[in-house]
Amino acid sequence: CRELTKKFETVLKGPLSDVLAELAGDANQGRGEFVVIVAGHEDSEDAALASAHQMALALLEFLPASQAARVAAQLNGVPRRAVYRLLEK
Repeated sequence: CRELTKKFETVLKGPLSDVLAELAGDANQGRGEFVVIVAGHEDSEDAALASAHQMALALLEFLPASQAARVAAQLNGVPRRAVYRLLEK
């Protein structure tokens, strides 16, 4: 974003390579104040599944495997069957 709240405000969105190419093509884009906003890293399903597996292992002390898998999967947003398969190993 460039010159926010001003007459010549510019907002460029996209991959960094595309934004850099657009900036290089217009000399006026190099003027003024800039704000760079970068998207955060999103958790992958693998990380969520690993978290669910750890949670299910802890729940095994209090619940049968099927219920532990169900609770852990629901809280982590992953498939119940995937968590249960990990518990069977």
